[in-house]
Amino acid sequence: MLFSRVPQSDTYDISAVSVLKPLWLQDIKEAYAQDAAAQKLLSELCVHSTQGLYTLLDGLIKFKGRLWLGNSPTLQSKVFNSLHSSAVGGYSRFEVTYKCIKQLFAWPKLKQTIKDLVAQCTTCQQAKHERVAYPGLLSPLPIPNGA
Repeated sequence: MLFSRVPQSDTYDISAVSVLKPLWLQDIKEAYAQDAAAQKLLSELCVHSTQGLYTLLDGLIKFKGRLWLGNSPTLQSKVFNSLHSSAVGGYSRFEVTYKCIKQLFAWPKLKQTIKDLVAQCTTCQQAKHERVAYPGLLSPLPIPNGA
């Protein structure tokens, strides 16, 4: 190997471009095939790329820029478990979990589904903090007059 600033004529630059696509995107497309409402929405979006708040991008439906999961309870629970029950979510309460999921995903009755799933989470139920008033300072007992 020569150390020179002059480019060698017999060297070749090899460049590769790779695109990473998560496997769960394929699961979402398969769930669309089983959901009648998603099928109807897909057919409308194929004709017009934008239909109200919905758009179609690479075979995936987006609602207000968020990934639409449709009426697939298995996908919804997968998303919930990955963003609530994992080290990322840390068994956060409803408000935090809902905000995190709502930033990325959308489905019908999203808020109610998250409420129900958090209510069913045994770890969250065991780790609840008590909702009682703080006891405050202790008051001294009165001194007795006799034995």
